[in-house]
Amino acid sequence: MTVGHGFLATGGQSSQLKVSRLSDGLTVFDQMLGGLVNNGLHISRHSGEIRLLVSNNDQTVKSFELPSMRIMDSVRCSTSINCSSVSPDGNWMVAAGDSLDIFLFLVTKDGYVLYATVQGGSDSGMSCAWNSSSTQFAVASQDGLVSVWDLRFLEPLALLESKQDSHAKGACRCVKFCPSSAIDLLVFTEHTNYAHVVDTRDFSRVQTVALCSFDRNVNLSGACFSPDSTRLYISTEHSIREYLVDSSGRRTFGDPSLC
Repeated sequence: MTVGHGFLATGGQSSQLKVSRLSDGLTVFDQMLGGLVNNGLHISRHSGEIRLLVSNNDQTVKSFELPSMRIMDSVRCSTSINCSSVSPDGNWMVAAGDSLDIFLFLVTKDGYVLYATVQGGSDSGMSCAWNSSSTQFAVASQDGLVSVWDLRFLEPLALLESKQDSHAKGACRCVKFCPSSAIDLLVFTEHTNYAHVVDTRDFSRVQTVALCSFDRNVNLSGACFSPDSTRLYISTEHSIREYLVDSSGRRTFGDPSLC
C-alpha cells in the first residue's frame, strides 16, 4: 500500500491493484494488473506527471501515469523486485529484490537508465527509501540489516542491525526517512516486536521501540512519519500505534531525545 500526490494504491499477491483518488474517493483502477505478485508500490512525480511504480515478482518495475493508468515504462531487472522508490527531487530511483543487488537508476524524461549496482546486506532487499534532500537512500534487508548509502560516493554511511537474532523475527521489513530535513530521523521495523528510530546526523544513536508483550510476539506491517514530521506511526496486525516526535528538541542540535 502507498499514498502520495492525492492517490491511494493497494496491491495483492495475485497482481491485484486498486487505485483511488483521495479528493473524491473515486476508484480510477481496480483489476488484475498482470505479471506475478505485486510486492511494492510507490507514487512519485516524473516530468510533471504523477507516476505509480509497481514492483513485481516478474523482475520488473512498471511505471503508470495517474490517473489514466497508462503504462509508461517497464524496467526489467535481473531478479524479482520487492521495492522501488524515487528520490524527492525526481532524479533517481532505487530498487531492490530477491538478490544482494541494489539497483540505482537515473530518471530521465525518456525513462529509467541503470546508473549503478551496489550490494548492502546478505539477503533479499525488502524496503527502500530516500531522505528529504535526495542525497541518501536506505535499503532494509531480510538478514536484519539496513544499509544507508551516500548517493554522491555510492558508499554505505551506516549499517544498522536488528535487535533479534532470528532470521524470521529480526528480518527488516520497512524503512522510512523523516520528511523534514530539520528532524533528521530514520525508522525501520523488524518482522516482529521491534522498531528502531535512528539519528541520521551521525547514526550513533538509536531508540528501540518495543511493541510486543511479555508472552506474545507482535507482527509489524509498516511504519511512517506524518507529513509534518511531528508523529511516527507503526502498524501491527491488530492496530496502529502513534508516537510523538520531539520535533522542537530535534531542531536543537544538542538535544539527546529522538522520539
